[in-house]
Formats: sequence, C-alpha cells, structure tokens
Amino acid sequence: MAPRLCLLIGTIVLLTLCSTNNTCHGWLPAGPVWQEETPPQQPQLTDEDLVLRKLLEDPREAMRTFLSAMDSGDLDQAIKCLDLDWQDKDTASAKGGTYADQLYFVIIRIWDRRSYRVSGNPNFQPPYQLSEAVLEAQDSEKWIDARQIQLTKNSKGMWRFSQSTLETVEQELWPKWQDRLADGEIAPKALSAPVWVASLFPKSLREKRFLLKDYQWICLLLLTAFGFLVGWLSRLLLDLLTQLWFGITKTSVDDQPRTMLWRPFSLLINALVWYFGAKLLDLPAGFLGVLLVGLKFFSVVIAVWTAFRAINLLANFMVKRAARTPSRYDDSIVPIASNLLKFAAVLIGVILFVDVFQLDWKTVLGGFGVGGIALALASKEILSNFLGSITVLTDRPFEIGDSVVIDGKVAGTVETVGMRSSRIRTYNSSEVIVPNSLLTTAIVDNLGRRKMRRMKTMLQIDYDTPVDRIEAFCAGIRQMIQNSQYTRKEGSYVFLNEFGECSINILVYVYIDTTEYETELRARHCLLSDILRLAEEMQVRFAFPTRTLHLKTDGDDIDLPAGIADLGEFGRSIANRISKGNG
Repeated sequence: MAPRLCLLIGTIVLLTLCSTNNTCHGWLPAGPVWQEETPPQQPQLTDEDLVLRKLLEDPREAMRTFLSAMDSGDLDQAIKCLDLDWQDKDTASAKGGTYADQLYFVIIRIWDRRSYRVSGNPNFQPPYQLSEAVLEAQDSEKWIDARQIQLTKNSKGMWRFSQSTLETVEQELWPKWQDRLADGEIAPKALSAPVWVASLFPKSLREKRFLLKDYQWICLLLLTAFGFLVGWLSRLLLDLLTQLWFGITKTSVDDQPRTMLWRPFSLLINALVWYFGAKLLDLPAGFLGVLLVGLKFFSVVIAVWTAFRAINLLANFMVKRAARTPSRYDDSIVPIASNLLKFAAVLIGVILFVDVFQLDWKTVLGGFGVGGIALALASKEILSNFLGSITVLTDRPFEIGDSVVIDGKVAGTVETVGMRSSRIRTYNSSEVIVPNSLLTTAIVDNLGRRKMRRMKTMLQIDYDTPVDRIEAFCAGIRQMIQNSQYTRKEGSYVFLNEFGECSINILVYVYIDTTEYETELRARHCLLSDILRLAEEMQVRFAFPTRTLHLKTDGDDIDLPAGIADLGEFGRSIANRISKGNG
C-alpha cells in the first residue's frame, strides 16, 4: 500500500509541475521556437489601488503620505508606502511596522524636513534618492546615508520605499542612528511592538554577537519557556473542565480517550504562543519567515492531530451510547462516521497547508486536473471500497455482532465495518478482513437474522422394536416438544422415516424458538435428555451399526460376525473350523 501511495503522490506532483509550465522541459518536446510577442498586460487596479496611487503618484506625495501617517500614528497607512512585495504575506505583516518605525526615525535624523524639496515629477526615472533633496547643513555623513534611502515606482504607478532601502535601514542605518540624539532630544514614540520591545533593553543587549542580538536570544528562551508553561496550564485546565463536565452530565467514556484529548492541544497552544511571540522580537526577515512558516505548518499538523483525538473521544461516547440501544445499526454507523470526520479533518488540514505556503489554488487544482486520470486509476480500489461501505450502510446486509457466511467461504461474527473493509472474527478466533468492494456482489448468509434455529436428527432403534411401541415412542416425543418452553409448536415433526441398514430411523424435525446459539444448545440438551429418559422407560433400544455373516454348510447355516469375512485366509480357516465343529 505504501509504495502505491508514494507512486500516486509522485505522479500527481510531476503532473502538477508539468501543468504549471507551458512545456515540461526534458520530458515533453518543446513547442516552436518562434512565438508572437505579446505586450505585458497592465495590472488591474481596484478602487483601493486607485486611491492609494493618488497618494503615491510621485516621490513628493509618497514622502508626504509616509511622514504624515507616522506623525498621526497611522501605522497601517505608513506601511502601504513600503515595498513589501518581496516578502510573503505573513512576514510582511510582522515586519511592516518595524520597517516603518525604523525608516521614520532615520529620515527625521538625517533629513531637514523644513527643506522640503522632494521631486514632484511622477515620470522621474527611478530610483529617487533622498540625497537629492536639501539636507541640513549639507552634512556629508547624512548625505551618504541619504543616498541609500530610495523610492521606486512599481507596475501600478505607485512610488514606494524600495526593498534595498528597507534592508539597509534595518541592518545599517537603524543601529547607527537609533541612539544618536541631541541633548534633550526625545526619540519618537514607537508605533510597532517589536521596536517598543527592543527599547526596553539597554544598548549593551542590542548588539549582535551571534546571528541574533543578545536581547533576541534572551527573549527566545523566555518565549519558549512561556509557551510550554501556557500549554501545560491550558492542558490541566481543560482536563479538569472535561472531567467536571462528564461528571455533571454523567457521560460514560473511557479514561484513555479523555485524558489523551488535550495532549496535542497543549502543543497547539505552544505553537500559537511562539508564533505570535516571534512577531514581537524584530527578528531578521529571512529567519522570521522560515520560523513563521515552520510554526504554521506545525500548528496545522497539531490541529489535525487534535481533531483526530476529539473525534476518537466522540466516537467512544457514541459507541457506548449505541450499545445501550436495541438496534445494532448505529453500531455500524459510528465507525464509518468517525472515519468520514477524520477524512474531513485531513481535507481541512490540506486547505490550511496550501494557505500556509501561499500556493496558487489555480495551479494546485490544475495539477490535480491533469493528474485526474492517474488519480482515478490509482484510487479505483479505494473508491470501490468506499462505495461498498455505503452499500453496507444503506442495504444493511449485516450489522456488527451478526453471524454471517460470505460466499460460503468466510464464516464468523462481524466485529467492525469501516470505510475500506469489514472485519470478521471466525469461529476459530482468527480475523478475516473482507474488502467492502466484494460485499456489493457477494452472497451474504446472515445467520444472525434467523428468527428461529432448526434441529434435525435421526433416532435409530432396533428392528426388534414392536410397531406399537414405535408409535407410542413417537407420540411421547411429540408431547415433549409441545411441553418444552424452547420449541415452536408449529412446524415440528416426529415420524417413522425410513428403514436403514442396521436400524429403523425416526425423524425428529423441530424449530427452537431463539436466535442465540447458547439457548439453542441448552434446548438441544434438554430435548435429547428427555428422549433418552423416554426410551429407557419404554424399553426402546437404540441401534448401532452391526453386520451378520451367514455361512452355508452341509448342515445348518452358521451366523458369523461380519468382521471375520474381512480377515482373508485367516477368516476362512476360522469358518472351516466352525463348520466342522457343527458337522
């Protein structure tokens, strides 16, 4: 099963990659060399884009919009003035505020806002450097740093601070200027949480010694410990609330599913604490992006795991509740419904997984469309087994606990009915797994649905028994059947049936009014015991296989046991001696 599944996944991935590109290089022949050049399509602008492009139509308006937003504390508006398209959505939302805070502080330190001579030409050849504006006292150091602050124009006609600017500010300019204040000057209030957290630590801990700054290592250790603590406390609290709820409602569930329910949930709490906490530490963009994706992927896996545990707990509760009902149909519904819920949980997990890695749904669905043939061929058995399980639910050929014989080959008691197969416990205590696809065409003899159980036996009595005694013996057995609490009165027959080789055979044909095997055995025991007592009272002897050998001599016939004839020469010598003795 595992190699087949791996082959299926590999085929789908390959076809997905092929469908993503126009040609599969190295696999499929390339198209013609010449192609008509198509002009690049202009991006479609939404109403929000049109409003934003008006605010960012030239370098001057972009600078004015950014500074006004930061002055008024509108961090979201200021982030729109930054080029964050090079980052994934999650990292951009975490780093956007930090970039805006750091850029704002650097700009007001190296640029005199009173000399507001930023170009207002929307057709200026990008990039536009801040050094082209008038700087305070023409400070050479500030002028050199101002050259690294640039605005570029994107395909939508918006001027924004470039990627290189944001990286330079974070790595060089912000560490250089954040503590350089004039006497009595107060640094602007941080609008983003990461910058505010960094300001709580002294300058000595804001130095980078190994990959990260010292305060970031300290915060990561504290965040890890805090995540474990919150997860442990949440698990204890939820375990207590669950136990109280089951106690108040008097719900019967096994201890293991209940106690194991919140273990993965505590790990989910850990991941969520680490996920939101990591956004507060001003980590490098590359490191933060990998960390956030890893934590989201871990959260998706743990969420599916938690859903599986919750489904197991619900299934355990429903199994116990179904056991109290007289119908066994719900016993078959519970495992299949549980598997369907788990399948839905996995499907939701896949959707969350696609969202975490920001995959293009059109590409994914297109890949599955191209790989639909391979998927259909590989999942033929899975689909047929699933349809077989639906047949078992709708047609109900058997239920859990029924004794069945399938195609005259498999006989036993039904233990479980799943989405792929049903498990039969044979009378030898072995387990037979029957694919549900076979149940759509198999002949199922459901012994568990018998309304009664038949007992058929032959009573062999001696040929020496008088006819009147035989009649009385049969009448006595009929009376016993009428008086028994286990037998049905209609459809029971006791008659002299045939002449056997060694006996006169009386047919006893009776139905036992029960559906349980143990009750049938008890009824057989009682009825046969009463027949033995009746035969003893009426002096009716039961016959056993015998054979008599007649030897013809000059005198009288000699009867010998049949076994002597089977002894060959030794048997004939004994017969001769007997015949001579009689002569």
